[in-house]
Amino acid sequence: GDTSGTALAKAVASNSCLTSLDLGGNQLGAATGKAMVEALKGNTSLATIALDGASLSLQQLSGAEPVTEINLSNDGSYDTRDKRLGEASGVVTAHLVSGNRSLTSLDLGGNQLGAATGTALAEVLKVNNSLTSLDLSGNKLGDTTGTALAKAVASNRSLTSLNLSNNSFGDTSGTALAKAVASNRSLTSLDLGGNQLGAATGKAMVEALKGNTSLAT
Repeated sequence: GDTSGTALAKAVASNSCLTSLDLGGNQLGAATGKAMVEALKGNTSLATIALDGASLSLQQLSGAEPVTEINLSNDGSYDTRDKRLGEASGVVTAHLVSGNRSLTSLDLGGNQLGAATGTALAEVLKVNNSLTSLDLSGNKLGDTTGTALAKAVASNRSLTSLNLSNNSFGDTSGTALAKAVASNRSLTSLDLGGNQLGAATGKAMVEALKGNTSLAT
C-alpha cells in the first residue's frame, strides 16, 4: 500500500544507480504518486517506472526524450484491465508533462484515474501551452475534477480537443465547463458524452455558445 510506496519513493530520492522500478500490482494511490514526484526531482538515473498498470517512460513524459504523442489509454478488455493506470501513475504523469514543451497529444482514456490526477492535470493546463489534445475519457474523475478542469480550460489557449466522456460528471461540472467554453477561444472539440448532465448544463451551454465561435463539435 501507500506506506510501502512512500517509503520506496524516499529510497528513490537517494538512489543514483536504479534505472527501472516496477511496483505494479500493489495497492498504491495518490500518496505514493505525490511522494514519487518529490523523489524524482532529485533523481536523474531512473528511466522507467511502473506504479500500477503500464510502465511510464519518464524521459518521454518530461520531454527529455521529445515525442509529440503519448498514448497510455486502455480499452478495458479482459486482457488489458490489469494494465490500467491508477492515481499513483496519474499524479506522476501530470507532474512530468507539466513542463513538457514537445508533447501535443496525451491520451489517458480508459484508466482508473480519479480526483487527484484530474486536479493535477487541471494545474498542468494552466501552465502548459503546447498540449493541444487531451483524452481523459472513461476514468473516475467526478465533479471535483470537472470544476477544476473547467477553471483551467477557461484560461487555456492551446487545447483544441478535450474528451471528458464517461467520468461521472453531473450538472456541477457541466455548468462550470459551459462557463469555461464561453471564455475559451481555442477549443474546437469537447466530448462530455456518457455523463449525468441535465437541463441545467444544457441551458448553460446554450448561453456559452452565444459568445463562442471556435467550438465545432
